[in-house]
Amino acid sequence: MSQNDHVGESENPYALPMIPSLESAVAASGDLESRQLSALVGSKAHYYLNKWTPLLRGRSRSAGFNWAAFFLSGFWLPYRKMYKATVLLYLIIIVESIVEEVVFVGILGKPETPAALTRVVGLVASMICGTYGNRWYLSHACAVVSELSDTGLRDDALLQKLSNRGGTSLAASLGMFVLFLAVGITTFMILEPLLYGT
Repeated sequence: MSQNDHVGESENPYALPMIPSLESAVAASGDLESRQLSALVGSKAHYYLNKWTPLLRGRSRSAGFNWAAFFLSGFWLPYRKMYKATVLLYLIIIVESIVEEVVFVGILGKPETPAALTRVVGLVASMICGTYGNRWYLSHACAVVSELSDTGLRDDALLQKLSNRGGTSLAASLGMFVLFLAVGITTFMILEPLLYGT
């Protein structure tokens, strides 16, 4: 067997080069910031790190579009444990719905708010969440990393604490959505006699 035959068997010169995943690249480089963010995010860290890295390195001003945030805005935010952003979103939805009712029913005397307007407002809200969701999550993640780093924890202890604090919560997602529905229904039950005169 010639030397060329041996090389051909051990290495294919026409094969595509192996591209390591971002997670393995992070582990190999020992990049502390990426390891901390990865520990906080959990199982989907590769997706978010791929979206965040260009932003963190100053190579892009966008963190990409998040389809989960677009389709499931009210569930996705609490699922990712962004509770302040969740409360803000829910409050905006409730206030906007009240304004619609007051303007169209209370002032203009319409029997109800236009369904088309409600759909457009919902679509705009979903587009905003989808467009900025990854950036909001990065801001939240960096704030948590900074907060826990200030406690004096280091290395594996800090990564473990980030892992415990981060990740996802289906219970929080469902619980906060049920609470949102309860607050919304109660609010409109209180407003109904004022708007509809019943």
